[in-house]
Amino acid sequence: MAQTAEVQAAPASAQQLSGDIFIRNAIATAQALDAGGAGQVYDTGSAALKASTTRQQFTEAVASTNARTGGVVAREWSRVERVRVAPPAEGANAPAVPGGNYITVYLLARTASGTAHLEQVSFRLDEDNQWRLSGVTALLPEQSQG
Repeated sequence: MAQTAEVQAAPASAQQLSGDIFIRNAIATAQALDAGGAGQVYDTGSAALKASTTRQQFTEAVASTNARTGGVVAREWSRVERVRVAPPAEGANAPAVPGGNYITVYLLARTASGTAHLEQVSFRLDEDNQWRLSGVTALLPEQSQG
């Protein structure tokens, strides 16, 4: 399971990064979350993930999202983004997102009912030069208010 949430083969050098590695790991991570592996995915996540949420909050959020979507039957990648977040200035309040290098893979997820939504699977280059999961977000369409 560690391979799903930790991009072990990715080199630290930004010039050597391959989007394919992150796409494969993002899809594998999303599938592990679908299959009830949220706790194990959290356990191998980055320090940034663990600083932003507890294991219980993470697993409950994944279960809630899975219940709302009704089950994903197919995923394909839409885009890959690389972002460098600057560390806070000395004496500044800690930012919501810790400084560092991030890769986010956007996946188009299709459900059995025929609906689709975007998923963001983000990885952070941790201090030990390993890329680890830093967050997962499902961008679900709002339920119609009727």
